[in-house]
Amino acid sequence: MRIISDKTFNLNQPHAMTIGKFDGMHLGHMALFKKAIEYAKSLGVFSMVFTFHPNPAAILSGKPFEPLLSEEQKADILSGLGIDILLNYPFDKAFAAVSPDAFIRIIFDELRCRALIVGENFRFGSGGNGETAMLRSAGKEYGALVEIVKNIELDGEPVSSSRIREALANNDAALAERLLGRRIKEK
Repeated sequence: MRIISDKTFNLNQPHAMTIGKFDGMHLGHMALFKKAIEYAKSLGVFSMVFTFHPNPAAILSGKPFEPLLSEEQKADILSGLGIDILLNYPFDKAFAAVSPDAFIRIIFDELRCRALIVGENFRFGSGGNGETAMLRSAGKEYGALVEIVKNIELDGEPVSSSRIREALANNDAALAERLLGRRIKEK
């Protein structure tokens, strides 16, 4: 798996990708990764996971943020799944101010996205003003497939990194592991 950790990338091959913070890499995230791999195979392109470093929560809140997984753990999991490229896009205040339209251009022009898979609550661009309907429209304009995946639920509630954090805070490792779909490993 190729890992890119800067803004100066030269990707001259098209991609099937998913985008997100992917803090916990839980069951919901796994569904997105698997779909990106499936689309990549069917389209004959590379699979890519586009995530951010540091986590946007650390920059936007101005408070320390303790990730659920280290960068190495994330890379190991994605490599094990068969993802071709991990883009750890540098997140800073300047990138936080990028408009939804500029973000769309990065995805479809610069990264040559041919299939985009995101969760139903995915927001992007300055202030989180970009919505999935904008991605669907952009996909049509750029000739790319866009799939919006419904949230995965467990015990009637959405699987989320927040829910994992809550389970861990309540010393409920069993629930956290069920939400993750794997055993918890130390960082």
